[in-house]
Amino acid sequence: RLLMELSHVLSRSTNVPETLRELIDGLRNSLNIETAAVYISDRRSGELHRALPSDPSRTEASPNSMLDLRNLPDVADSLAGRNLVYLGPEETVHLIRAIGGRWEDPAIERSAGVFPMVLHDEFIGALVVVAKRPKFGWAAREQYIGSIIADFAAVAVHRAGLFDSIRQEHMRVDFASRELQKTKDYFSNVVMSSPDAIVAADISGGVFVMNRAAESILGYKFEDVVGMDVRHLYPDGGAERILRD
Repeated sequence: RLLMELSHVLSRSTNVPETLRELIDGLRNSLNIETAAVYISDRRSGELHRALPSDPSRTEASPNSMLDLRNLPDVADSLAGRNLVYLGPEETVHLIRAIGGRWEDPAIERSAGVFPMVLHDEFIGALVVVAKRPKFGWAAREQYIGSIIADFAAVAVHRAGLFDSIRQEHMRVDFASRELQKTKDYFSNVVMSSPDAIVAADISGGVFVMNRAAESILGYKFEDVVGMDVRHLYPDGGAERILRD
């Protein structure tokens, strides 16, 4: 059921924040966790930036916008190797500080899981999950669902990047088409208003331009000769003689 719901989430939206929120909500509804966050890797710097803003209603308590792993070498090494890692209570305290949590309570033992988001061997980011119990990730169901959510999040982020690239390419093509049309219109106006007779043919000899001066001199209408072999506008052998000369 969860897989079906998540598939629908991916299929109906290309909005990354909206999709990630629904994925995280699916994670919350499936597992007894306290908080979850998605961090996306910057391709140039390798830094992990939070994909969604803080949501106080979800006990995320103003987390940092960037995940600093300098004090979490095991997590950094695991993500570099595209491996998930589970953290016990002591390590989870350091993780909470790294994500900017203000909900530390020594009386409550927490544990965490950090799942790499990978697609086609490309590191997309990380899914961080914190639970109010000491052994999160020990159950196969927790491992399985966390990994699925991380994979789906990677697909959502990657696909959104593709859609953005396609949109930008469409914008460039559309702009180029408009500029080309402007050039063609300008060229057409110059040719058609010229007092000199102008006829143009493509590489195979088919007529594709004839202005009004040429129509008057040659006695043809453009619509009657478009596509016609330009040699027919010359006296017999005239086109060949011009080419030879």
